[in-house]
Amino acid sequence: MEQAQAKASTRATEIRQGVNLYCIETVRTWPADLTPKQLDEYLLTMPYTRKGKKRRMKRNSLIRRLRTLGLIAYVPSQNTWHNLCHLPAG
Repeated sequence: MEQAQAKASTRATEIRQGVNLYCIETVRTWPADLTPKQLDEYLLTMPYTRKGKKRRMKRNSLIRRLRTLGLIAYVPSQNTWHNLCHLPAG
């Protein structure tokens, strides 16, 4: 049983890493700054394939994941989302 659980955990990790990689590659193609409306439009174009079907994450879940990965950040004073993939390495 422990062996099956370890195998399932390994597979779940691979799936999560695949989705994260997809998110990173997709966000790199977005502009440097986005209004909230533009971000919503880009999020709608982000389905990913899982179990042979196209799936769509909920908006809040997807934003949380992108923020956790360090890909986007919201700047309230400007009411914009910044694509952190466009920042110079430093």
